[in-house]
Parts: sequence; C-alpha cells; structure tokens
Amino acid sequence: MKTHLKKLTAFVCITAMLLFQTSVLATESVRLYEQYRYQENFEYSDEIIAHALKSAVPKIMLGYEATITYEPVFFDTDELVNVYVNTYNAHSDEYTEEEIAGAVLNDVQENLENYLAYDEEKTVTVNGIYTGSGVVISDDGYVATNAHVATLDDGAKLELYLSGLNENVVGDLSGIITELSDVGLTFTEEQIAEVYDVVIQDAATRAEVIDEYIQLEVWFPDALGNTDADSAIKYEATLVEEGVSAASEDIEGYTQDTAILKIDAENLISLKISDSYPALNSKIVTAGFPAASAMIFQAAGSNESVMSITVGTGQVAQLVPIKGSEYKAIGITTTISGGNSGGPSVDSNLNIEGLNTYHLAADARYAYMVPAEYVSYLAQGYGMGQGETSKTFLLGLQMLQQNYGTTALKCFEKVKRLQPDTPYIEELIQLANDAPDKEAPRRKGSLGSGTNLMIILVIVLVVVVVIIAANNSKGKKKPPRSGSGTSTSSAQGWSPGPRGY
Repeated sequence: MKTHLKKLTAFVCITAMLLFQTSVLATESVRLYEQYRYQENFEYSDEIIAHALKSAVPKIMLGYEATITYEPVFFDTDELVNVYVNTYNAHSDEYTEEEIAGAVLNDVQENLENYLAYDEEKTVTVNGIYTGSGVVISDDGYVATNAHVATLDDGAKLELYLSGLNENVVGDLSGIITELSDVGLTFTEEQIAEVYDVVIQDAATRAEVIDEYIQLEVWFPDALGNTDADSAIKYEATLVEEGVSAASEDIEGYTQDTAILKIDAENLISLKISDSYPALNSKIVTAGFPAASAMIFQAAGSNESVMSITVGTGQVAQLVPIKGSEYKAIGITTTISGGNSGGPSVDSNLNIEGLNTYHLAADARYAYMVPAEYVSYLAQGYGMGQGETSKTFLLGLQMLQQNYGTTALKCFEKVKRLQPDTPYIEELIQLANDAPDKEAPRRKGSLGSGTNLMIILVIVLVVVVVIIAANNSKGKKKPPRSGSGTSTSSAQGWSPGPRGY
C-alpha cells in the first residue's frame, strides 16, 4: 500500500507541475484586448491621440544620387579673334583699329553667349534627400504616404541637376569674366546673371545621366523617444503601389496622391482607415515631421528635433469635388508644410480620415488631404487592419485615459515584449506606472486561459487528495473489541483455535 501511495503522490506532483507551467504559458499568450473591455469606437482625448500618433507615424526619407556628365563652358577667344579680323577686313577703310576693337568688345558685352564654347565632358555627382511623413496601416509593415513623397518626378530631378551643376557653372563663368576683364571688358551684375541663366539651362539640357540610385527608408523614433537622427529605427522600404502625384499636372493628383510602402517589420502600431468621408466641421488631428522644425534646430547646431513629431488640431472645412476624379479633396483648417506631406489626419476615434498633401501658398490657413477612401482603395490586397499589437496598445491607451494604471501597464509591457522598438513605449510604461493603481473590470465570463487552468488544477488536486485519503483509510485494520458479544470473525463462521501450519 505504501508503494502505491508513493507512486500516486509522485503522479500528483508531476501533474501539478505540468499544469502550473501550462497555466503560466497560457497566461503569457492571453490576448488582453479580449479579456478587458477594449472598444473599437473609443472616444480618445487629444493627449491620448497624440500618444498614438507618436507611435504610428514614421518619417519618410527619400535619398537620390545621380552621376551626370555635362560640357563645361568657356570663353572662345578664337571666335573673338575671328570676329575682330572679319570686322577689320570689312571696315578698316572706315574706322581705326581702336574703333573696330571697341565695336567688337561691345558686341561681346551685349551678346556674350555667342562667344561661349563647350569643352570636353566633365563628370559631376549630384544628390539630395527629401523628407515626408507617413502612417502605419497594418501591424506587419505596410505604410501609407503621399506619392510625391515616395517618388521623384522629372521636374524634381532637373532641379537637382541644376543645383548640382550650379557650382561648376559658376566656376566656369568666373573664369570667363576674368578673361574678359583682361581684355578690358566689364559686365554689370544683371548682364552676368542673364548669361548665367543661359549657360546653366544649356548645361542642364546637355547633361546626361549615366547612373542613378534611389533609396527609400521609413524612420521611427526609438522606444525611449529620442528624437535625434542617430537613434532612429530605420527600415528600407519598397514602393508597392503608387497613385497620382500632386506634383504632376494631372488634376487627379489632388485626390489620389498616395503611395503604399512595405517594410520588413512586424508587430508595429497601426491605425484604421476610415470607411467614409468625415462630416463638415468635424474635428481632426494631424501629425507629421515639418522640415522647417528640423532646419531651425540644425541651424542652431542641434539635430535633436529631426524625429520630433508635430501634432495639430483643426476641423474639416471643405469636401471639394475634383473634375475628372471620382474622389473629393478634403479641406482642413490645420497648417501643413514641407515634411508634413503624407502624414495622417485622424478623427477622435483614431480613424485615418486622409493623408495631408498640399496647401495653397496664397492662403496658408487651409490645407488639403487625400481622402481615406482612395487610400483604402490603393491598399486593398495588401495588409490593412490591426492585429494583437495594435489592439493591445490601444487598449492600454484606453485604460490610461480611464485611470486604470495596472491594466494599462500590463498592455504596454505586452506591447514591449511583442515589439521592443515600439516608439515611445518606455514613456507610456512610465505614465502607466504613475497612473492610479487600479485594475479594469474584465469582460463577463472572461477570466483568461491561465485562470481557467489554475481552477482546473485546484479541482484536480482536491480530487486526488480525496482519493488518497480514502485509500489510506481503507488500508488501516481496526483493533478487535474487548468484552462480550459476537465477534465479526465468528459471525463469518470462523472458529478460533490453533493455527495450522
């Protein structure tokens, strides 16, 4: 009996340990947003919306480099001599040599471009970096932004070529002006500027691109919320869908300036795309990375603001039908500028209502955005929607807003485990720690897998203890009674007497 009891006890202990380990693992994998009262249409405060945007809105970086060849310009002294000789031969009987030379130099001064020539090809490398904003639309790495942020059209490239050629052409012209001064000619700044315009445009036209390289990246602030460029979490991006750029002359660009990017990342914080147009006068919150902010701080010797997001509030002012497009442009009363393009405008439920795209230089009080309807259309077939990471994150924000600090902390710590690089997650963990130490009510009937297993464990242990107690009781013999009366043994027909061996 003792041997059976030991085996049973060992079995109970092993079973208890396995059930306990299973319950711990189950508790770890439990979906918090299913346990607690996560709300799809929660009304977020402005402060909480800002926290969500800081984690879901990345900076878009487009780097472009090209190697081009062009023909440097120089002053053609042979042409000058040729014109002088021809003029002298034609008018030597009418004018003196000094008068003829003066007339030729005057012609050079008025028509300098006629005396310029081009040298052998020269190689120049030009490069530029363009910035914008975006928004994550799925946990598994799909990002929406403007097409004009993620691509570079021919006009933008030409501007870059002109900028790259500028230093070289200025050097060429400087040498020309020096040569002319040596022969006694001086030019006004206006004359020099006119010749420069002719030369730079001609140089760009003659330039030939022999190699080009485009790098598209998506940058997020790090988990600590550092805003310097060196601390940014950077992903290479692939352009998977492109609409019509507003930078083009196509009128549809005003309602379809959208691009969908894919980065190799998982468990990101994403926002939902609205399935309808916003109502007039409804509130929206915009977010992005204005280039002016970074430029100001960089000029002051700091790059701490490079990854610092700007958030603003406004209203939907217009729904503008665009001729030739089935979509409407949405006018908003928040200001956007270079760098803000591609960032989202969201409603109070954190639904993306559109992508901020452009403003009119004549009236900076209003800006316009591409409607969410087109963003959703362009992104169909790719990842859209929120998974466990986003829903757990949003539940944490909902709990934080309602002062359920304990539950908010659970959520943000779970998000950190799922994605350690979640922007500003350490800040949110600290806010949850500082919030009231309160546990939020769970959904009815939702105790969680770990809790259910623990209940089963307790029941099993109780049953096993009862079985052990019963077996132990049966194994004990009762001592014989003393005194008169019929013994149990005699009643069974057994007669006492000597034992037989």
